Amino acid sequence: MKTLMNSFAGLALTLMSALALISCDPCSSVVCNNGTCSNGVCVCEDGYERNNSSCVAVNKLYVGTGTVTATVVSLDVAGNSTTRTNVGYTLTASDVDPYMFTLEKFSFLIKNDIAFTISSSNYELIEAGTALTEAGNNYTYRGTRTGSQVVLTITDSSNGTIYTISFVA
Repeated sequence: MKTLMNSFAGLALTLMSALALISCDPCSSVVCNNGTCSNGVCVCEDGYERNNSSCVAVNKLYVGTGTVTATVVSLDVAGNSTTRTNVGYTLTASDVDPYMFTLEKFSFLIKNDIAFTISSSNYELIEAGTALTEAGNNYTYRGTRTGSQVVLTITDSSNGTIYTISFVA
């Protein structure tokens, strides 16, 4: 009987020690997707930023939800300015590349998708580039994000029309 009591006491002591060790680990209850926990805080992998208690892909910080309609100022090749409204697109973030997002159906055209890449060294900068869409349109683009304000400048290479799109992400 005494041996049974000693075994029970030893088991209880072992369990209490294990619980004490677990409760001292500040990362025991922290779940870090796309990052690792250090002293109870998520340290995000490259391409991810901390948003509240989790790591969010940089491209997700650029997108809102649903279809965005913007006012677009167009300049023709002669420099004449016209204002058009309701130039639509859907802004989506890549699930594969945390630095990439896409304007889908730009100007309401099917297969007129323009993919953008965010600089991996400066998350406020959208790298300048060109896009040839499946609809056959060729664009050049560049952009920035300041806080939650995103500004994209897209030039239609065929006619020189410049689209300046700004939105709050």
